[in-house]
Amino acid sequence: MRAIILAAGVGRRLGEHGDNPKCLLEFGGRSLLERHIANLEACNISDITLCVGYRRALIESAVRDLGHAAVRTTVNDEYELGSIVSLWATRDVLRSGEDIVLMDADVLYATAIIQALFKTPVANRFLFDRNFIPGDEPVKICLQAGRIVEFRKRIAHGLTYTDCGESVGFFSLKSAMAIKHRALYRRGPAQ
Repeated sequence: MRAIILAAGVGRRLGEHGDNPKCLLEFGGRSLLERHIANLEACNISDITLCVGYRRALIESAVRDLGHAAVRTTVNDEYELGSIVSLWATRDVLRSGEDIVLMDADVLYATAIIQALFKTPVANRFLFDRNFIPGDEPVKICLQAGRIVEFRKRIAHGLTYTDCGESVGFFSLKSAMAIKHRALYRRGPAQ
C-alpha cells in the first residue's frame, strides 16, 4: 500500500500562520507532516508521496530533517487551482497498481482515525464526520443507499440523500479504483 499526502495548498484562512505551509503547523511540538508520517508508519505504510506546491522548499527541507528516505515529493506548480491538480501531479502513483491511501495534509487527528480506514470489509473507503458545523466551508459527502451522490462544499438544491457528513479528507482506494480515479484527472486534451 502507498500513501499520497496532498500538501500543495496555501492556507489563506490561517491568519498570522498563513506564510507557512499548513502541513508544517506544529501541535504539541510536532508538525502535522511529522504526525502524518508517524501515523502512516504505525499502519505499516512507509511508501509516501507528498504533493507540494506553495513554499515547497520549506516542506522538502522538513522532510529531509525528519530523515524519512521513503517520503518522495512531487510538485504541483499550479497549486492555486486546487486539489484536483495535485491529484493529477500524483497520477503515476495512482496508476501504480497498488492500493492507495489518499490524505489531506492539513488535518490533525489521532492514529485511531487513520486506522479506521482499515477496519472494515468495504474495498474503497472514506472517512466523514456526521457531527459537523453546517456552512459553505466544510466539504460534504452525501450518500444515498450507501453510494456517494454529492462531494463538494455546497449541496445541490433538491438533492435526495440519506446520510451526510464533512469529509475528513482521508480515502483508501483499492488499486483498480485508484486507476479509475487517475483516468478522471486530466490536464488538457492530449493528456
